[in-house]
Amino acid sequence: MNNTATSRAELLEICAQLAAEKGFQALGIRDLAGAAGVSVGCIYNYFPSKASLLAAVVEKIWEGIFHKDRMPRQPEGFLANVRWLFERLHSGSEQFPDFFTAHAAGFSSGEAGKGREVMNSYFGHIKRGLIKSLSNDPCLRADAFDDVFTPAALAEFVFDSLLALFVRNAPDCETLLALIQRAVY
Repeated sequence: MNNTATSRAELLEICAQLAAEKGFQALGIRDLAGAAGVSVGCIYNYFPSKASLLAAVVEKIWEGIFHKDRMPRQPEGFLANVRWLFERLHSGSEQFPDFFTAHAAGFSSGEAGKGREVMNSYFGHIKRGLIKSLSNDPCLRADAFDDVFTPAALAEFVFDSLLALFVRNAPDCETLLALIQRAVY
């Protein structure tokens, strides 16, 4: 058995592969040690608990799903970003079938906050990206927003709608895109 792993990043890559192949619920310290060919103690050098391992894997998978290199270019506008987000959610679900429903459940009740913290961090990042995309879209109507209907409110609504469409396993987000088109363009 190899008692030294080359890096934390390598271990996380192995975890992501395990999650894709066997499901997120199958991840554990012993599973990772076996797949990496290292001792359990070696894993604990990088991850002091199963919760810290799962939190790092959750972050790795979110990064993979929404990697910056896959972002549409700004000239495509807000609608293109919304469509891209919807497509990335579906693509991520195909690659990691149980990830979206199971990753929070993989933490014990006292440690569930770590998984939610990582998830909420990514959700916040996505919402900020939506707001930025709105502010950079030259095609928006000048009077599209006011004190109540703000870019942040629209971003929150769009994000919540995308998640609802995803959970319902909707085949597309065309109705949402048409609603956005009518509201701000």
